[in-house]
Amino acid sequence: MFPRKFEPDNKYVVQTPVITIKIFEELAEINQSKNSKLVVVYLPTRSDYDTNASDHWRQYIQTELQKRNIIYIDLIAEFRQKMPNEQVEGAFLAGDGHYSVSGNEFIVNVLYEKLLSLPGVAETGYEFHQLNN
Repeated sequence: MFPRKFEPDNKYVVQTPVITIKIFEELAEINQSKNSKLVVVYLPTRSDYDTNASDHWRQYIQTELQKRNIIYIDLIAEFRQKMPNEQVEGAFLAGDGHYSVSGNEFIVNVLYEKLLSLPGVAETGYEFHQLNN
């Protein structure tokens, strides 16, 4: 979603963080008007398994969303801790970067756990159905 570092001579790249936060603010307002809660989720990429290239942006987003009381869920820790190294390549479609069926199953189950751990979510009466492996 973001470039790795700002390019000061490119006015659009420099504006990316501000524009991104503005989008999240507007989405939060829309959710609030519908009596729902915005949850922003960072879905790990293949490179997130063994590099820290996205750390700067994820920390920026987390800090800014926290200031605005917008829920942010980052799945990288679980991705690194719970996915065995030998299964990482199979979690993504070759040359595509999208999750495979097994990758989607892994992510949805981790996200399910995270959502249920949020205060008030389990008590709302919403039904979440975890996929069985």
